[in-house]
Amino acid sequence: MDNAVDLIVHFHGWNNDVLKVMEKFSMVQQLVASNKNAILVLAQGPYRASDSHGGKIEDKNGLKNFIQEIIQILQSEQRIELVQIGKIIISAHSGGYRQAIFAVARGGLQENIAEVFLFDAFYRETHRLIPWLQLGRSHRLRSIYTEHLAPEHQDFVKLLTKTQLKYSQYFLKSEQIILCPTNVPHNKVIQGTFQKWLEGSCLSDRKSQ
Repeated sequence: MDNAVDLIVHFHGWNNDVLKVMEKFSMVQQLVASNKNAILVLAQGPYRASDSHGGKIEDKNGLKNFIQEIIQILQSEQRIELVQIGKIIISAHSGGYRQAIFAVARGGLQENIAEVFLFDAFYRETHRLIPWLQLGRSHRLRSIYTEHLAPEHQDFVKLLTKTQLKYSQYFLKSEQIILCPTNVPHNKVIQGTFQKWLEGSCLSDRKSQ
């Protein structure tokens, strides 16, 4: 749809805030480098707190309400015209996992959510992703994880096997589910990987000026 806007919604981890995320993980720069056309939303979770709860984002239709509010603000500031919500990528680092998963599971935009990026963010509630994945191969999950989250991924693989969903440990654009172990430190997993996943994502490229 020509009047649809695609979005990337990222949930940060513990003891963090959106300004630190922008500076530390170069997410804006990685989006620009990927040449993808989307609005990046860095959601402010618990401010510099050891807390994964997401408040209203965990409510039924919480994600839908959140994005509609963002669209309204952008329209009022004349940054975008009247639009429809297009494809959505949900992204999370570390303790942002809970907000991301509840956004997918009960946020009200399951059909719009095309991909989920988890950066060492696979702790609990991951069973809630299964119904969304079962909607079809166009719903894709990418997870990169360090050794401390290996047990959680092993448990998730059992769920995938039970539900006959296939996965790969290697990044291929065609794969629906990628669970990729890494030796990169916890606070380095976003660097480079965010851009790489965006380049292989469903998002459209920016048009040349």
